[in-house]
Amino acid sequence: MIHRLAGRRKCAVFCVLMTQRSWAEDTTDRIADAVKAQRGKRSAQWLADRTVELGHPISRTAISNLEVKRKRAVDVRELVVLARALGVPPLLLLYPAISAGEVEVLPKHRTSSWSAAEWFAGRAPYTAMDETQKVFVDFAAYEDGARLLTLARQEEELRRQLRQPSKRGLSPDELAEDLGRREIVASLLRGVRREMKALGGEPLPWPEAVPYGFTDADE
Repeated sequence: MIHRLAGRRKCAVFCVLMTQRSWAEDTTDRIADAVKAQRGKRSAQWLADRTVELGHPISRTAISNLEVKRKRAVDVRELVVLARALGVPPLLLLYPAISAGEVEVLPKHRTSSWSAAEWFAGRAPYTAMDETQKVFVDFAAYEDGARLLTLARQEEELRRQLRQPSKRGLSPDELAEDLGRREIVASLLRGVRREMKALGGEPLPWPEAVPYGFTDADE
């Protein structure tokens, strides 16, 4: 009985490792295919030279080994540099089958490439389905974990509203209304910036054209 249980444990560990390695290899192969497709008719040496220009050299041999599936892993630095060298966002190398193409986003968890990209970019909660058709949608973790990204998007939108010039030829009442609206937007921006700082973020400097008495010192 002891030997039988030990054998089962070894099998379980082996199966888990095989699943993880298969997912990892599939991820690398997906990136490799995307790199080759984006490179097109340009040579591997051209791509290697571009990575040198970007300050993180990846050799022609390494690129060729990646594309023929001999290189079994791509680290984050390589992903970022290859994407910049090819002139595409890193997400398009990681999830190239935008938007409906299915992808194994985590071991045994499948979803559309678009859903995976949206989650990776912090724009949507994790959504996937396992082998038993069980659906995973983690709204709570997204709301908490992506809060800083949400605030950054709010900051950009509020700054955009403040940058918009006032219309010409406004009456005194309309000017007062416009000023009041801008004061409200500036107040909202101040609150967003304070929360960003509390979460460890670094807000952009106050827009120079915001004469409402709010400064970094007020936060």
